[in-house]
Amino acid sequence: MVKYTSNRKQVIQAMDNANKMMLKAVGMAGATHVKQVIQAKNLIDEGNLLGSIDHQVDETGVYVGSKLTSEEYPIYLEKSTSNIQGKEYLRPGIMNNLGNLRQVAERNYKL
Repeated sequence: MVKYTSNRKQVIQAMDNANKMMLKAVGMAGATHVKQVIQAKNLIDEGNLLGSIDHQVDETGVYVGSKLTSEEYPIYLEKSTSNIQGKEYLRPGIMNNLGNLRQVAERNYKL
C-alpha cells in the first residue's frame, strides 16, 4: 500500500516567498543604482529627489521611482518639458545595470 502526501501548498508558498524576497532585493539594488546616477549627474536639489527614490513590490513585479507625489519634478526631469531639459536618471539607473540586477535576482531566489 502506497500513501500519497501532497506538498503542493507548501511548495507554492515557498515559491511565493522566494519570489517576494527576490523582488525586494532587486528593488533595493535598483533604487541604489538610480541614486548613483542622480549623484553622478549632480541632480541633487536639496536632497528631495535623491531622498525620494525607493522601490515597491507587489505580486507581479517591483517598481523603482520617486515617492514625491505632490511634485511633478521627478518625471519632468526624467522626460523633459518645454521648460526643463530632460536628464534621465531612472532609465539609465536600471537599464545600465541589468546584468547586476539579474545577478541579484539569481542570488536571492532561494527555495
